[in-house]
Amino acid sequence: MQHFNKVLTLVLGLAAFTGFSAQAQFDDDLEPGFAISYSGPTSCGGIVQFFSVGGNPQAQVNWDITFSTGGSFQGTGNGLTVTFPQGIGVASVTATKDTEVATLSVPYGDTAPAKPGVIEGHRRVCDRVRNYSISAVPGATQYTWTAESPYKIIHPVTEENVSSYTGPELDVFLRFPKSGSYTDVKLFVFASTGSGPCAASSPTRHKKIDFGPQNDFSLTGPDTIVRFENATYILSAQKITDLTWSLPSGLLYVSEPSENTVVVEAAGDAVGYVTANFLSCGESRSVSTFVRVIPETNIPRGGVASTLEVLP
Repeated sequence: MQHFNKVLTLVLGLAAFTGFSAQAQFDDDLEPGFAISYSGPTSCGGIVQFFSVGGNPQAQVNWDITFSTGGSFQGTGNGLTVTFPQGIGVASVTATKDTEVATLSVPYGDTAPAKPGVIEGHRRVCDRVRNYSISAVPGATQYTWTAESPYKIIHPVTEENVSSYTGPELDVFLRFPKSGSYTDVKLFVFASTGSGPCAASSPTRHKKIDFGPQNDFSLTGPDTIVRFENATYILSAQKITDLTWSLPSGLLYVSEPSENTVVVEAAGDAVGYVTANFLSCGESRSVSTFVRVIPETNIPRGGVASTLEVLP
């Protein structure tokens, strides 16, 4: 009998998990005891037939079925037909025959999809709009995306800025503020089998996204320039706007600055800073490098070089 119970439990457990039909199975050399079998879809208002198996064939079977979402059903007879409720829950089934009692738990409603995978996209941004995406989740028909303030989701149809959106899309575009600095603001997504009382949802996945000015700027170029020679200074920075340069007296622009580069001439004595001023994510930033102009090396006609003099 112990072997029979293990076989029956396995069969019914698999059927309850899939939400489809189940039938008790027995070993030929064992006499079955009293147990419950069922068949029919258990999801979203499905019609399910319950059967009693084994036990005294002359005794009456009393049924009691309770649904976790509310409601119950009682009846008598070897079989019972029950319409399952609209919702997600567990039906607790009890059948009594003489002194024997059999119980069974039957889940109903859709099976929840798995948690979405990693949200792909930049962790740190300095753009007005960025795209974020996930891979499809088996069994899911729609996805709900939610963005914490001040970030917004661009609605794929109306293009309005919204806090949450539900649809079949596997990706969304986020709109970021014009300026400011924000850390660990979250974007959420979960998958579901649809809408309505029978739909099931997955656990929620989130991604932290930072927005704001970058701080890893650098300005490279020589710290000394020989008088009347040229020097090039290069700003290392991405996604900046409104770039302007300031030079110490004695340095002149050779030409108009090009992108993040400026070329200067040491036209006279100078000691000071070459400075780049710009906006990063709408915030003012600047970076400087020290420079001084040194005189030309005087080489007398005798061929002996003079000592290099550095201006104070």
